[in-house]
Amino acid sequence: MDNGAPAPAHLSYATREMQSRVLFTRDAERASVVIHRPGRRANAAAKCVAELFGETFVYILAVGAFIAWAAPVWLLALIPGAGSLYAVTFALAWLWMARLDRPIVIELTATELSIANLDEGARAKRLSRDGLYAIYTVSHSPLIWIRRHGKEMEGILVTPDRTEAERIAEFLRKAAGLVDPFQSAVAEMYK
Repeated sequence: MDNGAPAPAHLSYATREMQSRVLFTRDAERASVVIHRPGRRANAAAKCVAELFGETFVYILAVGAFIAWAAPVWLLALIPGAGSLYAVTFALAWLWMARLDRPIVIELTATELSIANLDEGARAKRLSRDGLYAIYTVSHSPLIWIRRHGKEMEGILVTPDRTEAERIAEFLRKAAGLVDPFQSAVAEMYK
């Protein structure tokens, strides 16, 4: 908290409008954010099927149109066959993406920032806190941006909701003892 009082041990929120549940925890050694987004696994499986069959679907329609013209009886086998192929592919992708049922976990310790179980990869992303000078969001993106001196800036997507991303960035910024880069720039302008 800003008034010098210690931060609450747990702060959890979820509203009907939000797409995820977020739990903030802070103690002497670490600050952590746990983000649970329901539907992440099914969305990833659907995206996988769309990537696999996106272009192929046009060819299946062309073959289906030809079969409907040449031998309409075979169309009765083509429709269930293509549907079954899509269903089996979705089921396999859903099983493959099982890790997405677990929450995204962000931990900030004295030495590193660790982000585990992101959508784009199973490996935890570990960033050293050496040279860390900014954690922020921008108005046109739900990404949380992390800047360190002498390193490339990192953009992480932990939630598609920009408001939630702002809350998470603010919590991490306060836990790291950083100032808001935009507020400090405005303060400098009016000195």
